[in-house]
Amino acid sequence: MNRKLAYFLIFLLLLTLLPTPVSAQTTIDHISLVGLDYPVFGDTPDTTVSAVTSGCRIHSVDWYDETAERFIESNELLDDGHRYTAIIWVEAEDGYDFSCINDYTVDTTATVDGIGANVYKAYEYKAWAMVEVRLTFPAVPTNAWIHTVDLHPQAPEVGKSPEYNTISRNPYKGITLPGREENTLYGVAWMKDGQLMPTSGQVFEAGVSYTYVATIVANYGYAFSFDPTCTVREYAADGDIFWIEGVGGVMQVEYTFPPLEEPHTHTVSEWRFTQVYHYQVCTTCGEFLFSEDHVGGTATCTEPAICTVCGGAYVEAQGHRWSPTFLYKVEEGHGWICADCHGISELYPHKGGTATCTQKAICTECGYSYGKTKPHTPGAEATETEPQRCTVCNTILTPAKNHTHKLTEVKAVAPTCTEPGILGHFICDGCAVRFLDKDGKNPLPDGTATELAPLGHGLSETWYTDGQFHWRVCPVCNVVLEETKMLHDMADGVCLTCGYDGKNTNPTPPTTTPDPTETTPDATETTEAPPRDNQKMSGRIWIPAVVGGTATAGAAAAATIILRRRRA
Repeated sequence: MNRKLAYFLIFLLLLTLLPTPVSAQTTIDHISLVGLDYPVFGDTPDTTVSAVTSGCRIHSVDWYDETAERFIESNELLDDGHRYTAIIWVEAEDGYDFSCINDYTVDTTATVDGIGANVYKAYEYKAWAMVEVRLTFPAVPTNAWIHTVDLHPQAPEVGKSPEYNTISRNPYKGITLPGREENTLYGVAWMKDGQLMPTSGQVFEAGVSYTYVATIVANYGYAFSFDPTCTVREYAADGDIFWIEGVGGVMQVEYTFPPLEEPHTHTVSEWRFTQVYHYQVCTTCGEFLFSEDHVGGTATCTEPAICTVCGGAYVEAQGHRWSPTFLYKVEEGHGWICADCHGISELYPHKGGTATCTQKAICTECGYSYGKTKPHTPGAEATETEPQRCTVCNTILTPAKNHTHKLTEVKAVAPTCTEPGILGHFICDGCAVRFLDKDGKNPLPDGTATELAPLGHGLSETWYTDGQFHWRVCPVCNVVLEETKMLHDMADGVCLTCGYDGKNTNPTPPTTTPDPTETTPDATETTEAPPRDNQKMSGRIWIPAVVGGTATAGAAAAATIILRRRRA
């Protein structure tokens, strides 16, 4: 035991004569210590250990040489074949104490890195105590074995001088490459035709086979195994071991390279590429000539990013980000619209709803009026004074036989995003039969609805933002589309979705509804059919609204909005 520790124990013994205040203590039944390294031949003893158990702390760590029967200093090297005991002094913090059977025997248990250790009472004073945790290790092995030697010298090349700076890729730290012989640098020599080459003024020649020779030494605490695996530039090499007293061994590694070929002018290949970079090789010898990371190109929903140098795809397609509700609605069904490319998803058939003789069925999933109205149920046939009516809805199906129509015009009203419209027609004041012309010659077909459903909102090309969200608006009425409102997806201060960079460059749009006569196509205009390509759209996006009947082409056109899509 060292002198400082002895003085410290005497001081604590004197303190025990002082009165001890009585206070409640938390008992420590087990001490868990971690982080102590096993003793290794040639290393200094480890003194870094931590207490996991609450209520105690490490005071100090000593090492005792059981073979030599003495304490060792912290900077003393460990000997091979010796058994060592780590003595860890552990203090109880204020409010804690160790579990004891009596004044001399401790009932507390301990582990060091999960290994059971012995616990002894050291000394105590008032409300704190100290114990010593002892763990004795097996005898230290003589050497750490080196089973693999992997050396990477510069390969010989015609016209170049031999390279003597060898890289050791050995997985152990126990190898050095000293210079020991004539014509050797850093433990490396080159041979030509069985003769050592001078270390200067030499160049490699074509048609000659050269041998690389490296002399390596195992460092203190390490030794080569009896048959280590030796490689030079990952090729199998020969290795001979020479044992030297007091050293873990000297090994000589040899590898003979194939005869060197005459240099040639490289023929550069076309670009080849991986997912990270593109490169070129010589098509004759296969030598790697040039490489660099991919550049340019932007991945879209359906197409990968294409490198502008090599033409290789290197960032996968991002995939569509579909709208949370069915924004695309046509007679054939409904689907989602991609927030980025405005592409249309697969169409799903409309469901639910019940058609009547005056109204189509309304889809319970998207709200679109689809299909046909039911036929009227005719009542009694018309007479000279009474018309024939539908027994369900009371609509006049056939006017009275001697009835003269008196027609009143019903003005056409174009539908808006949210409000229905009216199909222009003429109606008889007496029998309520509807006609397309003022002369009463063209009656509306059975099942034709005169009320046109709202158009439905369109989707703006650009994102609108504030400091927290981004969203799209209807380009017709400027209403914010709540189903598109999402939190920013920030990376390095910029939103990956809308490009928001902390400044509100797109002000919040007005929420007032503009005059529908200025934003809706003329009721007599004929439009092309909406596209059906679910993968790509060029130029336009279509968002048909609900059309409540089978009126003229002009009425259907009034229920369609044409928007220009955002270009990539």
